[in-house]
Amino acid sequence: MGVLKMHSEGSSFAASQLELGVSLAQLGLGSVDYIADTITLDQRAAELFDLPADMPVLRGDLHAKVHVEDKRYIESQVRCLLDADGVNDLNVQHRVVHQNGEILWLNAKKRVIFERDDSGSKLRPISGLVAIMDITALKKSEERFVYLMGESRHRTKNLIGVIQSIARMTSRKSNHETFLERFTQRLNALASNQALLISMDFAGVRLRSLVIDQLSPFGNPTTNRINIDGPELVLKTDAVQPIGLAIHELATNALKYGALSEDSGEVSILWAIEDDDEPMLALRWIESGGPIVKQPTHKGFGQTVIKEMAESSLSGTVDLEYLPQGLSWTLRTAISHVI
Repeated sequence: MGVLKMHSEGSSFAASQLELGVSLAQLGLGSVDYIADTITLDQRAAELFDLPADMPVLRGDLHAKVHVEDKRYIESQVRCLLDADGVNDLNVQHRVVHQNGEILWLNAKKRVIFERDDSGSKLRPISGLVAIMDITALKKSEERFVYLMGESRHRTKNLIGVIQSIARMTSRKSNHETFLERFTQRLNALASNQALLISMDFAGVRLRSLVIDQLSPFGNPTTNRINIDGPELVLKTDAVQPIGLAIHELATNALKYGALSEDSGEVSILWAIEDDDEPMLALRWIESGGPIVKQPTHKGFGQTVIKEMAESSLSGTVDLEYLPQGLSWTLRTAISHVI
């Protein structure tokens, strides 16, 4: 028997896997013949590599399955593994590409067995053991976490800018007695939008959910005084804050001066997809049954939010009409900007 490096040639295959510290139940297993330059995979390992099971296949055929972006790294690790003066254990993660285009992330733990050549002067690899685990789900979770952290940093930076703008403009349009109340209300509206975004992992927010959430502080948004109707649409994350803030300001105005200030008043929040030169979202806020509406004598922060901020943030147009029967607000913007 040849001289073995750090491993007994007489050890069983199963015992070798236990030494690798991995659970057999979750693994695909393989044995390498470095003399014949082949590897034999069990059924699970063959499925993971998209290769035949229980028969020798060329190591080159297995390495050809490694994703092109991982090949150089894996080749360098294998060279180190097969160096008799290096370590003979390897733990690597890499992608494999199946014939149908599916990509899997695998974790592979390998051990090489060495013996002396015929002259007895050099150690050479003769066989190896490999245990393979599918870690695709874990990698996707890691990628999602990294994305969410980056998105959170981006949103936090933008949110601070919005808060600073709200504080600055609220202070200009409010006296000392009303500033704190109005500023707090607007911060709560922002926080509500942010909570919806987080609950959806920053993947967008349903327009209906956003409307209901913003109306909740002003009473039950599902009463017969408030009509909410429109197709199910999921807003882009960048559209959530300007639309949410606009709904908040419209509701605040309605409660103080408009339809929600009297028991007979009603509000309809309606949206639809309109086909023009390109598909457009038309979002409407229509008040009726409240006190007679008059054109305001000065422009406050609320009007800035529902018109100028909505137009600039959503690349759309806002029609704001102070009709005698009630305020009417209509936002129109290309679907591609918000959906």
